[in-house]
Amino acid sequence: MIDFEYFGWDDPVKLACDFVLEPGVPLPPGQAPAFLQTFLGGFPDPPALHRRFGLVYPLVGHKWCGIMLNAFLPGHAEQLGDLVSVVQATQLAKARAYLNDLIQVVESDTFIEWVIG
Repeated sequence: MIDFEYFGWDDPVKLACDFVLEPGVPLPPGQAPAFLQTFLGGFPDPPALHRRFGLVYPLVGHKWCGIMLNAFLPGHAEQLGDLVSVVQATQLAKARAYLNDLIQVVESDTFIEWVIG
């Protein structure tokens, strides 16, 4: 298990990934590359940060998928009561769609441009 939340100082690459991948507040299409150039460009050795971004991005995306599936955890499921099956089905569909989008981005030429910086 990788603990991203309580490790101490937030890594700029992890912060950038969370910002770009946040499912509740998605970036408008085409904004991620501009954000990355500006944000990561403000740190020493931007090319190294862009390469690390390419490695961390899929991991953080999978983390968000896991968060979407919290409705399947025993404590969460009990709180949902009679709505548990509906909420779980909805969250599973969201996580599947999110994962498919994540895979498409990672396999795209655009993602390679993000990583190159």
